[in-house]
Amino acid sequence: MTVLQTYNGMDTIATMALWQDFKPRLAEDAATARQYDLTMKLYAPALYAMIRGILVDQDTMSALRVQFEAENKALEAKLDVITRGLGMGVINLASPQQKMWMLECLGAKLPMKYDPKIGKSRPSTDRDSLEKLSKSDPELSPICNIIMAWQNRAKMLTVLQPSLLDRDGRMRTGYKVASTVTDRWSSGKNCLWTGMNMQNVKSDEKEEEVGHASIKSMFVADPGYKFINIDLKGADSWAVGLEVFLYTGDKSFLTGLQSGDVHTFVSQLTWPELPWTKDPKANKKLAEQPFYRHLSRRFMSKKAGHGSNYLGTPAALAMQMKIQRHVAENFQIKYFKAFPGIPKWHTLTIAELEQNGFLTNLYGRRRNFHKRLDDNKTHKEAIAWKGQSVTSRTINECLLRTFACSLQMPWLDMQFLGQVHDSELLQFLSDPATEAEVIDVISSAMSIPITVKSRATGEVITLSIPIEISTGWNWAKESPANPDGLREYTGTIDDRKRTKTPKIPKPRFMDRRVCGVY
Repeated sequence: MTVLQTYNGMDTIATMALWQDFKPRLAEDAATARQYDLTMKLYAPALYAMIRGILVDQDTMSALRVQFEAENKALEAKLDVITRGLGMGVINLASPQQKMWMLECLGAKLPMKYDPKIGKSRPSTDRDSLEKLSKSDPELSPICNIIMAWQNRAKMLTVLQPSLLDRDGRMRTGYKVASTVTDRWSSGKNCLWTGMNMQNVKSDEKEEEVGHASIKSMFVADPGYKFINIDLKGADSWAVGLEVFLYTGDKSFLTGLQSGDVHTFVSQLTWPELPWTKDPKANKKLAEQPFYRHLSRRFMSKKAGHGSNYLGTPAALAMQMKIQRHVAENFQIKYFKAFPGIPKWHTLTIAELEQNGFLTNLYGRRRNFHKRLDDNKTHKEAIAWKGQSVTSRTINECLLRTFACSLQMPWLDMQFLGQVHDSELLQFLSDPATEAEVIDVISSAMSIPITVKSRATGEVITLSIPIEISTGWNWAKESPANPDGLREYTGTIDDRKRTKTPKIPKPRFMDRRVCGVY
């Protein structure tokens, strides 16, 4: 006991000693003081969301789990037919060793990947490696496809476990407010070792397989309530546009963003052979057609644009977009020709980093870089930090505003449920009149003006990152198969009625609350 008391005492004393040393320094740096104050204030909504949790429709969770388990058994049966015919017997797809043994017996040369757990490279059977193997050896393509499909479903099944839920049927994640250099929140299991990282749950456009119900559909609003999801629309891109204007005075990328659909424009640069027209709606529809698996050209162009903004090489873009390298090279040439300020911003930012050893973002937040300043990895990290830290700061400022509104307007009964990097999720009393007021309040709270004065021209611009508001009764997007999903607000109040009310487990006697609310 004495050892534990000494350990805990030193732990708290050392923390206090550090605070007493750092506190006077905050008065000398206004930007750092503002950042510290913001971080401390964010613990209130984080704890609120961690205590409340999100209700899970266990019928939907069970149906998804049964579906994926059945599909995996069917895939295992297909593989058994192949491996038995080759005299290998039954292969356990959950075992990396058996998968590698099977592929090596078939003459496959698996790509090597660095494993930080063992500190060296070793053969890999992840999706990228299996896709490379499938292209290099077409005869192995059927087996690779079976393994990839099985692994996708196995990954989904890890999210569909009842053990992740608490006794009241809610999922509670553990948020870490100040754990990343970009000021993004991170999340994982809570203090009672239930829950999971809810900031990485697949969204509809990123689902692993076409036609599957989104896992997000199992997260539902409480009876009598309705979700409202607020998303910063293209936040990283807007941050890059403002950074480019700050360093160079070039507004071409901002102009592209203000046109409303820069990703379709990028699709036109990447695939000029498609039958593009002068009709923006027709072009967007064409860009949204599937290109790789279920992903559209528009989504892939979004990835290519972000990759190019953050110093991505043609080789990296080609791998991410599943296109040939010369196509990626041509894309970047056209992209930087359309937005010439971006490569200039790269050059000026790297020069500033190498000269000073630190960078400052649009909010005045300073970051010191302690790695080799002439290393390309450091350059990529610095460029990405410039955009991502602005997105994080903006969503955190918006979050504080909306949380304050929920406390100051109790008649709306808005409840903060979680944050996902550039979006936040709340629920409110499901009533058309209430919904209209909630949307007005949210729209006002989420408007954070950012003022930038160009170093090159002296011109000043002020703008707010646009937002996208969606309402519904579960966290997935609305579709014919999911009528209760999130529907984008376009100026008209959602007049739908909830089609499915989730069952809430009855609390055990010892779990009943005798006082207080959460």
